[in-house]
Amino acid sequence: MFSGGNDRTSRILGLEHYGISPGAEASLVVLQAADEAEAIRLRAERLYVIRRGAVIASATPRKSWVVLDGMERDVDFTRADLERA
Repeated sequence: MFSGGNDRTSRILGLEHYGISPGAEASLVVLQAADEAEAIRLRAERLYVIRRGAVIASATPRKSWVVLDGMERDVDFTRADLERA
């Protein structure tokens, strides 16, 4: 989990109940990425957009394929995918 730099912005703007904590608004985005670098590198798919605790948008995980040595293989270009290869 990473904040994307919004914690500081919320404090500057005086937003209350922001972030992941008891009593917070529960608004967040779930990305198809293991960490911040992967989210940026892959321009990660937004799997869920949650606003005030309710899912307001969702998408299926992005899936790609490649053909290597005549064989088709599903890939997602994540580090975990590379470790499986």
